[in-house]
Amino acid sequence: MRIALISVVPDFSSLVLAEAVLSYYLVVSVAVFVFMFALVPAANLFADTV
Repeated sequence: MRIALISVVPDFSSLVLAEAVLSYYLVVSVAVFVFMFALVPAANLFADTV
């Protein structure tokens, strides 16, 4: 039982690390998408007024 537990713990920690990395990149990519979604119309409005 201990050997099975010892072999499962590194796999579980790598899965937790992968989930954290993917969550971080998902949040960053959503933030970039929202920023670009706001930036493009603002740049278009600025270009129209100039």
